Amino acid sequence: MEAQRQASQAAITSALQSVAGIELPIDSWVRAVDFKYSLQPLSTKGSVAGVGGRFNYGGNIDPWKYPPFNALYLGEDEETAYREKFGLARSKRVAGLQPHELALRKPNYVIVRVRGLASNIFDLTEKNVEPFIDAVSRLILFDSTKGDKRCLALFPQQLEGSTSFIELADEAPVECVHRRIDGVSWRDYV
Repeated sequence: MEAQRQASQAAITSALQSVAGIELPIDSWVRAVDFKYSLQPLSTKGSVAGVGGRFNYGGNIDPWKYPPFNALYLGEDEETAYREKFGLARSKRVAGLQPHELALRKPNYVIVRVRGLASNIFDLTEKNVEPFIDAVSRLILFDSTKGDKRCLALFPQQLEGSTSFIELADEAPVECVHRRIDGVSWRDYV
């Protein structure tokens, strides 16, 4: 598949560039963060641990073929962030097991509300581009596969030179140094 992507790279790039990015105000969106990372809830460092996420590569796959890059994942509401983190609705049980148990995770996480402005978003909710094959060069808005709300994948390095920003919407612990990620501060999060 990688050879096919490389052979078609010019066509894919052209198709992706033909779709204008959109701007999205972020008001009370949500991020679900493992408790141990709760003092740095906007950090993207965890996104490159393991194999990565839905729209980014992590460090545990071939870094020469697939260089790791960070992403900040947000849900449109708390239930969507929960479903994206654990794979099922909070109330769903499978063979008596809760979603966090099925995901082999402990239920020790925090929910933080964020606000901001995301510009130049690649909008997958409109289903307007067919050749989305490893070509993630913008912010990505997508429908949750776990519910009927939207999610946003934000790539910190793409914030440079943009007006996009995400900040904590609520008061944070005093120890929380980084409360906003934007075109200047993004390097603090990778």
